[in-house]
Amino acid sequence: CASETIALADCVQDLLWARNLVHDALGTISHPKQQTKELRPPESTVYCDNQSTIDIVNSDKGSRRVKHIAIKHGFLQDEQGTTVNIQKIPTKDNLADIFTKQLPRAQFCSLRDRLFGLEPNPYSIINTALLSSVFWLRQTALHEF
Repeated sequence: CASETIALADCVQDLLWARNLVHDALGTISHPKQQTKELRPPESTVYCDNQSTIDIVNSDKGSRRVKHIAIKHGFLQDEQGTTVNIQKIPTKDNLADIFTKQLPRAQFCSLRDRLFGLEPNPYSIINTALLSSVFWLRQTALHEF
């Protein structure tokens, strides 16, 4: 569980870096339906296959079992709900399993086809809020000129 939490924190750090890079390159990103004066980017979805890690992130109280990763835990709690939305991904849909586990032939073929774009992937990065915001920003920039 600790290794999953550390990996999740590293993933979120990389995601924040990418969000800041897009922000610096394209300007402020906001959701098209957002009517507030403060322009905040929409949440980006991060998928995790470990339910106990998600429970630890969503938990408000600390535990003796997570003291050694308290900084990462605090970082994830701060980002959850503001910049990222951590959700569970079912094992049968986890693309990373193709690289780390021996899978039944049908599941391997399905994940392989999703990986190479031959089959639609509902968990693809194309479906995340970050890229939809970039496309929205690009569309509004084109219509302004």
